[in-house]
Amino acid sequence: RKLRKIGQMKGPEEVGPAQGPSEAIQCLSPKPSLTFHSQLIFLNILEAIEPEVVNAGHDHAQPDSAAALLTSLNELGERQLVKVVKWAKGLP
Repeated sequence: RKLRKIGQMKGPEEVGPAQGPSEAIQCLSPKPSLTFHSQLIFLNILEAIEPEVVNAGHDHAQPDSAAALLTSLNELGERQLVKVVKWAKGLP
């Protein structure tokens, strides 16, 4: 399908001989049409589905050894990754 669509589109040499390659690319590429209002709506959606803060749940009763801190950091990273993946799946 893509090849048919590309074949139907005019190439840069068919658009006009006076145009340079950058002008031909600009003619074929879509223009961004985000208005200020649509940007605000998009930002509100992103803020609404923003992932919650994940706490480490570090046990302060245990001594701060390198292994305990690394384990706590690793668990925090795993939980944060799960939250971010769930958040990304909720993007519009």
